[in-house]
Amino acid sequence: LRGIYFDTGKATIRHESYPVLDDALRVLQANPNVIVEIAGHTDSVGSDTYNMRLSDARANSVRTYLISRGIPPNRLIARGYGESMPIAGNTTRNGRQMNRRIEFRVLSD
Repeated sequence: LRGIYFDTGKATIRHESYPVLDDALRVLQANPNVIVEIAGHTDSVGSDTYNMRLSDARANSVRTYLISRGIPPNRLIARGYGESMPIAGNTTRNGRQMNRRIEFRVLSD
């Protein structure tokens, strides 16, 4: 599944991410026993505490979207990881944008 991205300092889902969320929605609808973790991540701009809160808010934004589309809340666990798990360097704008993301992890099926 492609990533879901956010602007710096924001927990608002970027418009271009909705097709990705809708893909995730279809997968969850087709697999009603699957429980997923929605993992929120940030770039390294800001303090560790700020980034943990922001990543948690981002994960919860995605969770709220999926719940609003009919996925039961008990199937969605939102967690923020802050800047602790980058997938790219934080020295470039592109790298920071890649690190502002959501990942889905299947916990049980």
